[in-house]
Amino acid sequence: MMKVVVDVAIVCKATNAMHKTMRKEFDTEASLVPGMHLIDSMWKKEREITGVTYNPDDSSLYLGVTPGLEECSTREAAAEMEELYRSAGWRAANEWD
Repeated sequence: MMKVVVDVAIVCKATNAMHKTMRKEFDTEASLVPGMHLIDSMWKKEREITGVTYNPDDSSLYLGVTPGLEECSTREAAAEMEELYRSAGWRAANEWD
């Protein structure tokens, strides 16, 4: 079993700043490679895996996906987007062990 980590950044256009980086972690036995697609209940359609990085220190695969960014027009919209991600099982990146 391999631990997989996926991050998506939420950006507020009104402040031109990062609101939060949301993270989902899961275990898989599948071999994940760039070009494959990842499905998550948060997204309306799958996202392409653009990169895979292996960290031998914690035996984890870190996936890059496209789009890896959620752009929101206001702070309120960014906070709402964060809550949507949380309701789909994501947490802020700094909340994971």
